[in-house]
Amino acid sequence: LISMYAKCGQVDDACRIFSNMASRDLVSWNAMIMGYSHHGLAHDALSLFASMTESRIKPNSVTFLGILTACSHAGLMNKGWMIYRAMSKTYGIEPEVKHHICMINLLGRAGKLEEAEQFVLSLPSEQGVATWGALLGVCGLSEGNAEIARRASQRLLELDPVNAPAHLVLCNMHAAVGKYGEGGSLRKEMRLKGIRKLPGCSWISSREKIYAFLSGDRPQREGDGLEFL
Repeated sequence: LISMYAKCGQVDDACRIFSNMASRDLVSWNAMIMGYSHHGLAHDALSLFASMTESRIKPNSVTFLGILTACSHAGLMNKGWMIYRAMSKTYGIEPEVKHHICMINLLGRAGKLEEAEQFVLSLPSEQGVATWGALLGVCGLSEGNAEIARRASQRLLELDPVNAPAHLVLCNMHAAVGKYGEGGSLRKEMRLKGIRKLPGCSWISSREKIYAFLSGDRPQREGDGLEFL
């Protein structure tokens, strides 16, 4: 019930149910922390985490995923680092790739992309596709981030030669600096590898029917169906 209300945006109702519970187990604590986290209520999540530890409930990896996500959404970089380090040192829980991605997002949102890149380089190589992909996702293509985005894309392609986002970032970067020949060669390589960007898709409702439109579609009439406005 706590998770259901929180996912529906009824955080106050979720909190009421949690507060009225006669006894709370780890699952209920985690559900409430996650509820706060997903709605950007970082300080509420952190306060609840403190109450949880005071109640001698031992957190698990799900607990820390919720707390780190909350810190990421709120830009609480120092608090996020403190909790991340406490996972193994204080609670004996080794961070997993999902926790690492939370930290990459946290650093990226704080504009600490060089620090995020060094963090990715320090992680186990088997997590490379996920973590380099996360770094690429927070880079954008602004001038200050372009070089890190390029390195992240290249590392991704070393690990996953058919990674579509990495190819597209490099193509766009070549185009941005006028290297159309290199960009064209890379797009040709994508076609040869069978790599395709998923087209954008939109939906509209008309006369109790739903119509989907993919990027590049040509408009067609379907009998007396969809009318052009």
